[in-house]
Amino acid sequence: MAFRVAPENWHHTLEYLREREQQTMVYLETHRRIRLLDEDGTKVRAVTFVADQKHEQYAGALPLEDQLQIVKGAVGQSGANPEYVLNTHAHMKEMGIKDQNVEWLARQLSL
Repeated sequence: MAFRVAPENWHHTLEYLREREQQTMVYLETHRRIRLLDEDGTKVRAVTFVADQKHEQYAGALPLEDQLQIVKGAVGQSGANPEYVLNTHAHMKEMGIKDQNVEWLARQLSL
């Protein structure tokens, strides 16, 4: 998902994103060329926040069952993690993005 930011709002928006996404420094701020889902497949430069696989809070290598237990009991800045996972899954589904791990977690959280 990409958001276009007006030039006059760029610095304020970037500060906001850094404050929101970099609370624990689990994400790496990177600049990438991305392709938009427009008719032309336009490529633009974007700021992205990618999980740092070396960070102590990175959980991608944990077995799904362990991830599920963490999610069930965790609360983040934006609220309860089960709700976050379920919302993420719903938005990914709307956009046609499939991720077996997210789908499994969402199914387990919905039981």
